[in-house]
Amino acid sequence: MQYTEIIKLLDAGYTRDEILNMEEPKQDEPKQDDPKQDEPKQDDPKQDDTVSAALDELKSLFTDMKKEFTAMNIMNSRREDETISGDDVLAAIINPPKTNNKGR
Repeated sequence: MQYTEIIKLLDAGYTRDEILNMEEPKQDEPKQDDPKQDEPKQDDPKQDDTVSAALDELKSLFTDMKKEFTAMNIMNSRREDETISGDDVLAAIINPPKTNNKGR
């Protein structure tokens, strides 16, 4: 029922409950599908092999990523932070450090 029809019924004197009782089921509504129908069947061994292979690959990727993060954290913890102050920058501009580049 459209809202314009509902307003006309209200203007005609029908109550809310009477209007709700009048509502007829729509015939063009699709039936509710069973959600279990969309799920893959458990009897399909090919599907199971594909899923288990994908899960194994995903676990492997996460394990490798965990190892990389651990290695990066170890490297960062051993790195000495060299803080350069403004005075050091000015001193390097005024009197640049000598390098062994031989004119390069």
